[in-house]
Amino acid sequence: EFDRNIYVVGLPQALHFRQVFSVLGLLGFEWSRDCIHVGFGHVRLPEGKMATREGEVIPLEDVLNEAVRRAAAMMDAERKAEDPQKVAEAVGVGAMVYTFLKNSRERDIIFSWDEMLDLEGESGPYLQYTYARASSVLRRAEAAGGLPDDADYARLTSDEEFELVDLMNAYPDTIFEAAQKYEPSILARHVMAIARAYNKFYHFNNILDAAPGVREARLHLCQAARTLLGTGLTLLGIERLERM
Repeated sequence: EFDRNIYVVGLPQALHFRQVFSVLGLLGFEWSRDCIHVGFGHVRLPEGKMATREGEVIPLEDVLNEAVRRAAAMMDAERKAEDPQKVAEAVGVGAMVYTFLKNSRERDIIFSWDEMLDLEGESGPYLQYTYARASSVLRRAEAAGGLPDDADYARLTSDEEFELVDLMNAYPDTIFEAAQKYEPSILARHVMAIARAYNKFYHFNNILDAAPGVREARLHLCQAARTLLGTGLTLLGIERLERM
């Protein structure tokens, strides 16, 4: 027995699955009501649709290898990582995963290397970098005497802090909605919104050198944001990076 039997197959097969599930129901199999087709769109190149019959298909392994190669080049240009190959693999694969999950699964995807690896755009690397940035703040706080046990959250008064808290508060409901609708883009976009809000908070609010009381509250907010970003990355299948 199963709770739900989910078929993740391209949208062109939607009619086929409706017919199969209907026939199963007519045959008296009550569990047919728990059979679900989760369809998805095509991947398109900027110059047009890929076609299997015409041989216009790129093997996934080749795409992943190229993503890792480009990520390695980007890392060399931007900064020196402690383990360049490990970081390049995590960033390259993460970029691919987020590209396929950030849009509604029924929409076609226009494949673009520049967008996929943009450290400042809606990309997997941007999420990974934000997580690494939050981790860096907490490491520096630990080195400067440790993280506070308690904090007065009433000291969080800026617009950036309120925006971040609001998004974090909506996180559990977002996960539930994404699961109910079989739509990972709902979660992907919400995690991106949290990352954007965290970076805005980071840029406009001093954390480590804030006044006593405010510093503790902001460190707790930073810690909570890092936790949510980390679970979001894990749910999306993207590796978390402590350093980039």
